[in-house]
Formats: sequence, C-alpha cells, structure tokens
Amino acid sequence: MQAKEIKIYTDSQLVASQVLGEYQAKNDNLSEYITLVKEKITKFDSAE
Repeated sequence: MQAKEIKIYTDSQLVASQVLGEYQAKNDNLSEYITLVKEKITKFDSAE
C-alpha cells in the first residue's frame, strides 16, 4: 500500500516558496535538495 496524497508543513516561507518555484535557491547545496523534493512530490497524486 502506497500513499497517494501528501500534506507538507513548514515553518519557513522561504523554503515553501522555493519548492513552489516562486523563489530561486541561491545556495547550490540547497538547490539540490529543492530539486530532490520537487522530484519526490511528483510521485504523489496530490500534494499540498
């Protein structure tokens, strides 16, 4: 059984905006993590 939906919580508006593509990550290491998160989110039917 796999999850089809995910609900993500963060206390960082900056990180949330970076994941949503509203802001660009300036740090290369952080940019790699943001890319990884974006790839993982696409595996779900729904993400909020």
